[in-house]
Amino acid sequence: MSADRQGLFIAVVGPSGAGKDTLMRAVAARLQDRPDIRFAQRVITRDADPENEDHEVLSRTAFADARQEGEFCLDWEAHGLCYSLRREAAEHVAAGGVLIANLSRAVLCEAASQFARMDVLEITARPEIRVERLLARGRETAEDIRSRVAREMPISVPNLSGRIVTIDNSGRLEDAVDALETYLTDARGHYRSGAA
Repeated sequence: MSADRQGLFIAVVGPSGAGKDTLMRAVAARLQDRPDIRFAQRVITRDADPENEDHEVLSRTAFADARQEGEFCLDWEAHGLCYSLRREAAEHVAAGGVLIANLSRAVLCEAASQFARMDVLEITARPEIRVERLLARGRETAEDIRSRVAREMPISVPNLSGRIVTIDNSGRLEDAVDALETYLTDARGHYRSGAA
């Protein structure tokens, strides 16, 4: 495959309360006329919930069977749930497209081993903003939330071929959407120009 035809995998990570899902939905709506840029739908062993991301639901048994059959290009476990991306995700990148997927930090090194071109896109927000957003969800106590926010660590992917790009989602959503759209529309050009 020529250098221009190589795609790009973008692994989205970020702490709870950073607004990843909200931001990604807004940018996906703006870029719906760009078939080369896709937002991966994850497979999760969690019931459908309109307040969470739009994901494919599988039982644990069905998930294990699909993994055994090689239907996933990446899979991992977090918070008592199983997550994965189907093989079609990797096929889009292999065909020269840009794929954006919400990943766990724990699987970043594995993803970097699979994709020749990969960026990590960190969506973040100031700690006090994240605490406020998490409190509004009502799922955890204030003490638990503050403890979790305080112990989060920086990203480290020793085998990463590309960049770690950070977008701050502390302020207006429109500002973060503009920043993310600019990054996504320029991402492949960054590699074509030899800037990586």
